Amino acid sequence: MESPLNTAHQHARKSELLIKNGKYPEAIQCHTEAAECILQAMTLTGSNHALESLKLQHGYHLKKIDQLEEQCLREERKESKRLSKGGDNMVNKESQTDNIEASIFDAVADEPSYEYDNVYQTMTETDTLLNFLDKRKTCFETTSGIPAKIHSKAPIKYIKQPKDSQTIIEELSIHNDNLRGHIEQLLNEIDSLKAERDNFQKIVNNKTGQTPLTNDLYERHFSQEDFYDLPPLEMPTLGPEFYDDASKSENSTRAADSLTCKD
Repeated sequence: MESPLNTAHQHARKSELLIKNGKYPEAIQCHTEAAECILQAMTLTGSNHALESLKLQHGYHLKKIDQLEEQCLREERKESKRLSKGGDNMVNKESQTDNIEASIFDAVADEPSYEYDNVYQTMTETDTLLNFLDKRKTCFETTSGIPAKIHSKAPIKYIKQPKDSQTIIEELSIHNDNLRGHIEQLLNEIDSLKAERDNFQKIVNNKTGQTPLTNDLYERHFSQEDFYDLPPLEMPTLGPEFYDDASKSENSTRAADSLTCKD
């Protein structure tokens, strides 16, 4: 057996199809049944978050009923004027004026419908979150030592309204545009931070009187303090013994070369 919230969502989707086909009385009936199902679902839950969401959905269905009733009245007026329209020019002018006024009224009345649809879509997408909160509350009641029968009521099934491919593509496009904008903003912030860092480095160098060395390969800045002083190069002290040993080795090398030539 389906839950009342499930049934309400089914009636809402059915009413959208009926509105597209111009069947306003049937759509009003669907919204009326959906509102009744929402009221029934409100009696089956004790969560404040769920009750708040259900109240918003119930108000949405009531507003849709009022809008559709006004639309039916406008359609009836248009039909009666079309049938009673004669060949008199004055009557034609009046009918044209009435049609213009009716079209303007329709345009003004249909403006908030898009906002209501967005609100309803947001409310239906929160059903998954409400399910999580309800399960979390149930787990807390079962582990707190309080008998679950005191708090628990009939389980409620929450669903998330499925989206068509066109809606998913549009949402992905919007998310991509937002992400691209954030990336560009981050790049601009990085450039500004680099410029600020260079400015601070110049101020420090001017105050300390140092000239930084720049390595273009890694774009790093070095100062003279980064290089430590090398120890002085000391020449070894050479005594007479060093020269005597050097002359002896040179004479022995010449003697060996002469023997090699004689052989």
